[in-house]
Parts: sequence; structure tokens; C-alpha cells
Amino acid sequence: MRLLLAEDELALTSGTYTITAAGQGLSGKNSVRIADGTCQITAGKDAVHAENTEDATKGFIYIAGGTFAAQADGDGISASAYIQIDAGDFSITTGEGSASVKTERMSDPRQQEQTETEDTDSTSQKGIKSGTALTINGGTFVTDTVDDSMHAGRTMT
Repeated sequence: MRLLLAEDELALTSGTYTITAAGQGLSGKNSVRIADGTCQITAGKDAVHAENTEDATKGFIYIAGGTFAAQADGDGISASAYIQIDAGDFSITTGEGSASVKTERMSDPRQQEQTETEDTDSTSQKGIKSGTALTINGGTFVTDTVDDSMHAGRTMT
């Protein structure tokens, strides 16, 4: 179940949103665009999601300010193409957070490598995940994630 779903483009301008969804919280095939506002999202999948498997130039997310609190079983913010964030206050937790990932030292104390012990579940649980470029032009970010806090498939600025 998706609470706010747009077949092509989803745009939010200001307002206050409290979203609880078994699937994605906010979802748009071509894009999700948010200008200001306050969003509190609890999602069984990604909190904010844009994906277009037919056109590589689409499936992007643009955020210009606002306050976001996201608790997601999948990714916090995920786009198949690019993500651009121009300010905002973000608090993103994925899964049970970083404390759920256990690290163990190798048996030889001279080895500095660590191995991670995680569930075999292949669900992506990144804070902010872009398929191509991730551009952040300001904002405040607090993340507690099972996987990468911020991830870009190609470039991060």
C-alpha cells in the first residue's frame, strides 16, 4: 500500500504530512518534488521513492527545504536516477538502525579488518540512495542506518 502515489509526478508544496504506509510512503514514477513542509513518514518499504525503469532520465527526487522525519524498513530516500536536496532538516532511520549491525574482529588482533554479520535479507536500507548522482546544497542530516548513510551510483556532491 502506498499512501501518496503518483503515476508520473508527485509534488508537495508546504503543509504538514503524517504518513504511515505498509509500502512506500511517498512515491512517483517520474519524480517526487517537495518544497518546504513537514513530513513524518513511517514506511514498510522506502519512505520517499522515485523509480522509472523505462527512462533513465526520470525517476528523480528534488527537495527544497522542509523538515523530514523518516523511519523506513527500506531506504529513507531512494531514486533510480538522481537526487538533489537544497536545504532542509532530515532525520532518517532505516530498519533497526546501525546498532542492529554487529561487527566482529578477526581472530588475529593484528588484522584490522572487520566483518559484518547481517541478516541474509537483501533489502536495501540506505539513508539516501541515488542510482546516478546525489547533490546536496545544504541542510542538516541525522541518519541511523543499517546500510550506507548516503549512497550515489556515480557521483556525490
